Parts: sequence; C-alpha cells; structure tokens
Amino acid sequence: MHASRRRRRRALSLWGLALASLLTLIPSARPALGEEWIAVSPGVDYRLYLLRGPNRVHVARLSQSSEDVIIESSIASGELNTGSETVSEMARRYDGSLIAWGGEWGPRARVLVAINGSSFDSKTGQPYGGLFQSGWYAKEYGSLAGGTGFVWTAEGEGRILGCVDHEDGRQVVTRLATGDRFDLGPVNLERQDEGILMFTPHFGGATPQGDREIEAVLRVERPLGVIPLPRNVVATVVEVRDGHGGTPLLFDEVVLAGRGIYEENFLRNLTPGEQMGLSREITDLGFGCRTEGGFDWTDVYAGIGGGFVFLRDGEIRTSDEAGSFVHDPRTAVCLNDEFVYFVVVDGRKDGVSIGLTLDGMAAFCRDELAARWGLNQDGGGSSAMWVDGAIVNLPSDGRERGVANGLMMVAVEPAARSSRFDEGYGVTVQAAAEVRSGPGPMFPVLRTTTPGETVRIARAATSLMGVFADGSYWWKSEVDGELGFLPEQSLVRPDGALAWFWLPPPLLVVADR
Repeated sequence: MHASRRRRRRALSLWGLALASLLTLIPSARPALGEEWIAVSPGVDYRLYLLRGPNRVHVARLSQSSEDVIIESSIASGELNTGSETVSEMARRYDGSLIAWGGEWGPRARVLVAINGSSFDSKTGQPYGGLFQSGWYAKEYGSLAGGTGFVWTAEGEGRILGCVDHEDGRQVVTRLATGDRFDLGPVNLERQDEGILMFTPHFGGATPQGDREIEAVLRVERPLGVIPLPRNVVATVVEVRDGHGGTPLLFDEVVLAGRGIYEENFLRNLTPGEQMGLSREITDLGFGCRTEGGFDWTDVYAGIGGGFVFLRDGEIRTSDEAGSFVHDPRTAVCLNDEFVYFVVVDGRKDGVSIGLTLDGMAAFCRDELAARWGLNQDGGGSSAMWVDGAIVNLPSDGRERGVANGLMMVAVEPAARSSRFDEGYGVTVQAAAEVRSGPGPMFPVLRTTTPGETVRIARAATSLMGVFADGSYWWKSEVDGELGFLPEQSLVRPDGALAWFWLPPPLLVVADR
C-alpha cells in the first residue's frame, strides 16, 4: 500500500516539477509573499504566507508518504467532560504520551504541530461532532448529520468525509460463552432511561454519578474502534459493581453501565474472568446521506468533527451562513493526495491581518496549496497554531483561548518496555508516588502510595506491561484492592533494593532565564 502510494506520488512530484519549470516563464499574479517552507521535522514543514488584505496565513504541511509522522487528535485535559484547554497546553501534555499507532500500545507521540479543532458547547466544553483518538472511537458522530469531519487512517492517509449512520442492531455487546447479545447505546454520553451505555477513559476519571447502577468493568487488549459484526474486540470482565456510578475509568478498561431490568440482569450475571465481544459499526453515506459512500470506517485511527466542507474535490462550495462572509480569524484542514495542511489565518488586527472569508480560505487552499479538499474548523479567538514548542500565530484575543479538542502532527517514537516485574509480583513501595488511571502524569490521580506499602503487579494488556511513557516505565498495580498505574522508580522488589543506575534517568528541568 505504502509502496504503490509512494510511486504514484513520486510521479506526481516529477510532473509538478516539470509544470513549475514551465510556469516560471509566465508572469506570476499570485498574491502570496512571505517565507519559504521551513523544515520542522522530516515530513513536516511550516510556512508563513503574507497575503493582500493584509493577511497572515500560517500553514503546516505533512507529507502523506512519511511513515514516521502521523496525525493524532487531542482532547482538552484528556477528558470529554471537563471543559477547555489551550492548544499549547494540549500539545505539551500529549508530548511523550503513549499512542497505539500500529494497532497496539507502546509507541509515543512527539508533538511537532498542533491546532485547535471543532466547535464546542461553551457551557459544557463538549466538542460538536464525533472523535477518534489513537484507535479509540471515543465520541459518536451524529447519524445522518450531513458531515463528519477529518480523519486519519491506519494506512497513513487523511480524508474529509460526509454523512454516516449507526444502524440498529449493529452496535452490540456479546457474552461469548452463551451468545447472549445486547445493544450498545452511544459511547461516552450521560445516563439514559434504559439500555447499556459504554464509557471509555476519554469520558473522564470516572463514570458519572447516578441512581442505582449496575456497571461491568472490562479490560481490553487494544483500543476499541469500529469493529463490525461478526468480528469484535474481545474484553475480559474484571468486576461487576452494584452502586451509584463513580467507577474509575482506567487506560485499558471500559465500563458498561446498564439501566432497565433486562440490561441490569445481563450485567449482574457476568463473572470476573469471562470474555465479552464488543462490536461497533459506522455506515458511510457520503455527502448525500442517501447512498453508500464506500469509505471503510474500520480503518480510522484519529479524527475530529468539523464544520463546513468549503472545498470538495477541487470545487469551492459556498455556505449561506452569515459568518462565512465576514473577514475573521480561521482554522482549516486542507489536503490533496500528497499533503495534509493545517491552516490558521490571523484576523481582527487592522493593518496586520484582517482575516479571511470562508470563500477566501477556500481559494487560498485551492490556488496556493493545490488542495482538493478543505474543512472549516472553529475560528475567531479559538484559532491557534503551535509549531515546535511555541504559538506562531497572533490569537485575536491577545492570548490563547481554551478549546475542546484539536489536531496534532506527531513523530512516532518506538516502543520501550521494562522487564523488571511480572504479573502477580508483590512489590514494596520505595518512594511515595501518585497512582494514576493511565501510564503517565497526564492521567487523573486515584490515590498516593507511601514508602513501605506493598502493592501487587496486576494483569494489564500485554503491550502495557512495563511500558515507557512520559519519562518513566509504568506498571498497572493493585493498591488496597483498587487498580491504577505506578511509575517503576517508585517500586522495589521485596528481596532488596535495586540499584538506582538501572532506573531510567530523571527528566532534566531547566529554569527559565
């Protein structure tokens, strides 16, 4: 797949060079000035365009032929229900974090470029539209809603997509020992009157509080994306809780919460250790919402919802919304067969950058970037681009605004794992440490251990045993009957202290000067 794509793109590049040589003989009328492309990392470049207006347009491009740089989505504070966070804060928090590129956990993200994402509810902080992150289907797209947004596939390709549906009877949980099957409701939504909801770690630190609830905690070996029947992701029952919600949502677990007599009885009768099958399906309906669109959603790795698709297969589409005709700061994702472009235009700054209309953004993406597809994202004071450690644009508020989610270009760093411990080991805590819901300091703290306390190394997904993330090796551990993740440097074998030189070196902190 990659080889054929590279050959095709090499041919396109040679054709493009020949065309460029020919065009040098023709006087140019293009309005764009500014810097040349600046390499951020192999496969990623940044450029500032200075347009008439005046307008400052910031563009980062990712070569889709790169095998070591991908696009990942970000969630404010890592939780769908906790409000907003700036693009800079999200970029710093996700830098060094664990991802599942290649199908299992282990690789880490080195964030190169980040932008703000979809529009969101200012009261709840919930982003509009659906969301995929690192292979997880974390928030459902609206069925028959007209458009979905931008996605990055496991094949390493960007796509802007249209309408989808979630057909009844195709979102199910199956008790594999008996074949009993129940419908799954939407993922990561608040309680409903009856049915089975599924909560993933993206919802927050714990399931929402409610009336009497039956909750089944399931451990998964890989992210739960779109896996249609008759296939499924196999999950193992860890425990069944009869309470009022508030169940911790760990990195490699999901929680099924049931209401209604049949659903409650189904979950209550599950036993720890038995296996369940989880299946989800998205039907692609293209941009017409009427016929099969042909896109295979099982291939999606990351993606967020979007606004108006202003450029569709090379054709500019005009929106009738009043805001489309205003010169404003804007954020967009544009693409062609060769590149995915993140585009942010500054605005509301007379004499510096007044902003673009939506048609102006479409024309820029098509004529300057040779893009064939373009998607509008949240704009105005939300528009921000972070490149290699700093915000490069001029946010119209004078500072960054908190947003709900975003997109990032990230370099994939290889997996590293420790073999110091194994499942079932009893380990004495050597230094006080925070037990977290996932492997890294970006995850919520569940409790704090004290020196001399004994913990047990717990069963986790195979790819998570001793995995390296955010400067430490991490182990899923049982502490006072509850599970969580601890950094290796806080632990020691019970038969004696381990030499400190075996531990990963501490992070170097340099004070600002």
